[in-house]
Amino acid sequence: MEVNEEAWRATNRGVVDGMLAAMTDDVDLRPPSHRLDGTVFRGHAGVRAWMERIKETWSELEGSPQAVASVGEQIVMAIDTRGVGHESGVPIHQRAFVVYSVRNGKIAASIAYPSEHADYENAVAGQIRARFTFGQVEDFIDACPIEEHEKAALGWGTWGRWGPPARRY
Repeated sequence: MEVNEEAWRATNRGVVDGMLAAMTDDVDLRPPSHRLDGTVFRGHAGVRAWMERIKETWSELEGSPQAVASVGEQIVMAIDTRGVGHESGVPIHQRAFVVYSVRNGKIAASIAYPSEHADYENAVAGQIRARFTFGQVEDFIDACPIEEHEKAALGWGTWGRWGPPARRY
């Protein structure tokens, strides 16, 4: 998880080369906006383009990552983001869950899921497919900022569709 924290420190400082040092040359970056416009940023040139887009859109933007679960080369993090729109001056606060794939100690893929209930299910399903343990999936669901009955439905509904995760620990 250290590589993710390094990348986020560099992102928050706006140091593109620091981000790129933590990423593979062929990184696949899908920020929360990809769910709306389908844009995927590939490779180091794509990451640079994404950072330019951020500078154009936001006068302030900072992400605060919190580890949720990891297994093998897959990491899920909750990212609390605060920002101020460049043109509008409107402040935002959002949480996204990001699934990272790590290869040779560097980020090879980063796929963000905004914290909408349907996206929680996608994130949980991704964990189950990636063979996260039952305990890791439970920890993720517990960290979701939703009501307890919604957490229960999320767990049972996802497991019903995708089968149970691996053993508890």
